[in-house]
Order: sequence, then C-alpha cells, then structure tokens
Amino acid sequence: MEKERKTSHKMFFAWNYDKEEAMLNEKSKNGWSLVKGGCFHSVFEKDDSKRYCYRIDFNMNLLNNSEEKKRYIEMNEDLGWEFINVTFNGWIYLRKEYREDVSNENYDIYTDTESFNAMMDRWIHFSYGLILLEAVLFVVYTYLLIQSKEWLYAIDLAVFVMAGFFIYQGMLKMKEKKK
Repeated sequence: MEKERKTSHKMFFAWNYDKEEAMLNEKSKNGWSLVKGGCFHSVFEKDDSKRYCYRIDFNMNLLNNSEEKKRYIEMNEDLGWEFINVTFNGWIYLRKEYREDVSNENYDIYTDTESFNAMMDRWIHFSYGLILLEAVLFVVYTYLLIQSKEWLYAIDLAVFVMAGFFIYQGMLKMKEKKK
C-alpha cells in the first residue's frame, strides 16, 4: 500500500530556520513525516506510527566533500539522528524519533554554545558572499543603466539593493541569535 504524500510550499528564510523546525515538528505531531526538506518545498508522508523531532543545520562543506558528508552523517547517527537530506545550498535536515519521556536536551543538535555559534558563523560568512555578489551586480547594472539609459536596468538595480538589504537584515538576526 502506497503512503499518502503531500508537498508543502512554505518558504522560510535562513534566519528563521527555528520556525521551520517548529513547523516540521508540528506536522510530525499530526502524523506527517518529512521525506525531503527543501528551500521552497518539502515532501511529507502520512505516518501515524512514529513521531519525530526535526532539526535543521547549515554546512555547505557537505555539498562538495563526500568524506565530510560521510563523517557528518556517521557522527549524527551515533547520536541517534537520522539524516534526511541536504539542500543545494547547504541546509541539512535531521530527525530523531520523539519520545515524551525523554528530556528536551536530548533533541538538541548543538550541545554547547561554541558549536551553535560555528553554525551561525557558517551562514553569516555565506551571506557576506551573497552581499558581495549583490554589490558587484549593482555596480554592473549601474554601469549598464548609465550607458544604455534603459529603464529596465533601474528595476534590476532596485531589486539588487532590496535583496542586499534583506540579506543584511537576516545577517543581523543571525548575529542576534548568537548572543
């Protein structure tokens, strides 16, 4: 018998990863298990037999380094976490079977401030790269606008400025979570 599936198209920004975790945990509480997590969509299967606690991590090193990915998965399996998937941009979805008689500390993937801050720093470092890219595109499109006087370049400029500002605000929120 094939399990019932559904796709969620909720979008969460990087600095709201904890809200995504809460949504995943609520879905599990209602009998929906995550099959594949993603930036713009997640796939769930109906499964009332188990309830899971979900956690999300960020580590782009897993994308291009199979040894690092293998080590990461093994380390988390040793701690009882099941690896679900890693997205194209480095977000990792993990789950552990939830039991009411187990303390909440058992469901933390960061057991100390140092490891939590390391994850935050990985994302903040990545966002600096995004902001730099936005700045380069801003300069290029400013030049194109001046040279061609095409008004569409002005729209692109506005988008780059807003995106850069948005990412910068997210960086500030991640830095705040570190405190």
